[in-house]
Amino acid sequence: MRFILLAFTVFFSSVWAEENVISQARFFRLLKIKPTDEDAAPFGGLNTVVITHQALLGKKKKLEFADVGIKDLRAFSYLSDLEWLRLSHNPVFDLSPLAKLKNLQVLSLYGIPKSKNVSSRISDLKPLAGLNNLWSLALDEHSISDLSPISSLSNLRTLYITNNEVSDVSDLSVLTGLKTLFLSYNDISDISPISALNQLEWLRLSSNKISDLWPISGLSMLEQCYLENNQVSNLAPLANLKQLRELKLGG
Repeated sequence: MRFILLAFTVFFSSVWAEENVISQARFFRLLKIKPTDEDAAPFGGLNTVVITHQALLGKKKKLEFADVGIKDLRAFSYLSDLEWLRLSHNPVFDLSPLAKLKNLQVLSLYGIPKSKNVSSRISDLKPLAGLNNLWSLALDEHSISDLSPISSLSNLRTLYITNNEVSDVSDLSVLTGLKTLFLSYNDISDISPISALNQLEWLRLSSNKISDLWPISGLSMLEQCYLENNQVSNLAPLANLKQLRELKLGG
């Protein structure tokens, strides 16, 4: 009797596992598209969708697609094993499909350069608020102004928000584990919240509206600091930064 019960359990588990494997045909149905390049265009094209499905079946942890025209991220919402996702230079704007990817550690979503007239850019970071395993986040070339949703990401070590619409960096003051922070080409004048980030090694603040550098005078681990194209006249606050190896000014 025990043997029969065990055999039934193994058989049932096998059937359940097979039923929960998402076939390619089902994957296309879930995305509500036909397997054609035209239908798959918002997802980066047919080849991109097929590779994404293969990554799902193989439980891949890393995936990268650069400049393939991805607008819709829904295909990635099924890849719960993903730890690294790099989707540079794609016209992405809605991050909500990524909210379920709790294993993500590295997320790179460099946008399309602002020199190109593209309307699809990320502005809302709320879907990232629960991705607590993230340690690297890159969101250059978008339309981000509100950083409050990522203030809960205490494991962040690198953050790239270059060329956005940020003016208030107060929400970053709690991210005390940051070692790299790139905020060039924004609208920042007050950098006092950055004074709390005493683990910073690389800091880029070029092309903002900064005049007062005293808030970074105590960042004793700082090795690189870019400050071109600001309104700085007094460099005395940098005098005690003994680890500083690279400093860029002017503009």
